[in-house]
Amino acid sequence: MNSENVENTTPVVQAPEPAPENEGAVIEDSSDPIQLSTVLIDELRKNKSTFVSPASLDDVFKALHSKRLAALCFSGGGIRSATFGLGIVQALAKRKLLSKFDYISAVTGGGYLGSWLSAWVNRAGQQ
Repeated sequence: MNSENVENTTPVVQAPEPAPENEGAVIEDSSDPIQLSTVLIDELRKNKSTFVSPASLDDVFKALHSKRLAALCFSGGGIRSATFGLGIVQALAKRKLLSKFDYISAVTGGGYLGSWLSAWVNRAGQQ
């Protein structure tokens, strides 16, 4: 499949209203659907200070993969999964590895831990 076909079949998302912290983002007008490649390019620019030409979705995927991004993922399962995940977070923190992760993904029970960790990292970054 070539890039042109992928671009034409790529799902689009409606842009949220621009927030003050998003000023200057590639995504500017909230009235038009946005191509996936545009969202990903903006993500790269914000998180890794990388410029990617919007040539094709394939080029964007290659740029994302070359950045070696990592996610910390917490599964569901109620408070037990959150407690298990907390042990993992504590072990990673003890080894000073939490800063190696670019994203947090969490569902249901893991969401307790994911939301706390996200808030904690955000507050720590403001101090």
